[in-house]
Amino acid sequence: MSMKSSKAILNGLAFLNVKAEFHHPNSILLNGKKISGMAQHRFYNVILFHGTLLVNSDLELLSSTLLNPKHEVTTISREGLGCPSSEAIEEAIIAGFRTTLQIQFDVGTLTPYESRLTEKLVAMKYETEKWNLDSHVELTSESIAHMPDLEASAR
Repeated sequence: MSMKSSKAILNGLAFLNVKAEFHHPNSILLNGKKISGMAQHRFYNVILFHGTLLVNSDLELLSSTLLNPKHEVTTISREGLGCPSSEAIEEAIIAGFRTTLQIQFDVGTLTPYESRLTEKLVAMKYETEKWNLDSHVELTSESIAHMPDLEASAR
């Protein structure tokens, strides 16, 4: 995990008065409990950085689905920090990336082609039982070899 990316998230959370800390390799802890997990994938000249943020989740349901969690989980609201709106979280995280990485964002929308490609990829990969239930699935060049065919079929 890039230290800069995790620092950007922590700085964004600080804009919400959430004083969290990074725990290697990919967790953010609040009061010693996990509120976020992150992942990063570099592919050609693209970096995909994604994560979760537990704001006001059903912890009982979540705990019943986690297999061997490394940390106890909590939410921002359960830790007495309120329940920020999705918009406030988005603005704070963007501000964290802007200030930490000294970057600007270009807001846009997907093209119709990108939307069709996304729908096909979700159907062929991310909605499959194997992807969602097999903990050994890795994103490799071999596992996405079908992408050119997927791309052609999305046009």
